[in-house]
Amino acid sequence: MEKTRILGLVLAAVFCCGTAGNVFSMGKKDVPETQEGLTVPEKPAKDLPTVSVTGLVRLVGSNPLPDIVISADDGVQWYIERQDQKILMDFQQRRVTVEGKAETEELVLADGRSAGIRNYLREIRLIE
Repeated sequence: MEKTRILGLVLAAVFCCGTAGNVFSMGKKDVPETQEGLTVPEKPAKDLPTVSVTGLVRLVGSNPLPDIVISADDGVQWYIERQDQKILMDFQQRRVTVEGKAETEELVLADGRSAGIRNYLREIRLIE
């Protein structure tokens, strides 16, 4: 009786250890380890309109890849492309005026419904 109980516990422990890796990885997304490819523009920057934006520089999102956003005076949130974020990193929580190439991207949910529009600024230049 005691041997059967010990054998059952050993088998249960082996089963749990063997499946733990699969259980803990369930639901995890494939997160890119680099910042490349997270914001892929559809048009070359030279074809995009140039706009001037004034607003508050904010850091949004969480690690490992937060975004720099300019909350414009008109309420529009302008996401700054990753390669340009270094320009504004020291201006967090300050008002700035930048000029850059504007692009919009429609966000779509898994079921095909629209989740709104995200505005991007590329090739920015700090004006003030």
